[in-house]
Amino acid sequence: MIAILLAAYALTACAVGNTYDYRTTPPNLTASSARSLTVGVLDQRPYVLSKDKAPSFVGLQRAALGNPWNVNTISRGPLADEFASIIADGYKAKSTPLPFRTPEGDAITRLKASGAGRLLLVTVFEWKTDTYVRVALHYDLAAKIYDTSGRLLGTNRIKGRDNLGPVTLPAQVGPLAASAAKRKFEHLLNAPAIQQNLQ
Repeated sequence: MIAILLAAYALTACAVGNTYDYRTTPPNLTASSARSLTVGVLDQRPYVLSKDKAPSFVGLQRAALGNPWNVNTISRGPLADEFASIIADGYKAKSTPLPFRTPEGDAITRLKASGAGRLLLVTVFEWKTDTYVRVALHYDLAAKIYDTSGRLLGTNRIKGRDNLGPVTLPAQVGPLAASAAKRKFEHLLNAPAIQQNLQ
């Protein structure tokens, strides 16, 4: 009980103004192909599309009484851009920026314009951490792989709610979240439906 109260006090003192850095932990991705690849990420989180949260929003940090404070990317740029960067790094590929609220059809057109042999579109339907004394991760991620003409070759989707474990300081949450993103993108993109169609 004492440990929980101390943790809650620490969270209260440091709940405001937190940022997480997803750029430092790219996933280990398999792409055994000579084809070029471009990666685009769309943010379709409903609270971002409605402008209730900014595109840089990554989660909530709760103070001692449970009141939530927004957490953003360390760059203050869109989470979709940071995810595109680490996925591209994982593949040793290039990313194609997709402006906020780009329709999926327009996103595919932008990916096709890159001239890459394979086009990977990742859609973020949900991604946020919710931290009090423990860290909950809510996620819903989809991947679609296309050929150079825009023909759909394969899809995969993962979603759920994970308990990432207890924390005593908000500074511990960012590395936990970044490691979780690494694992989730490995699970999403190393699946046969995606991996085999990269060839």
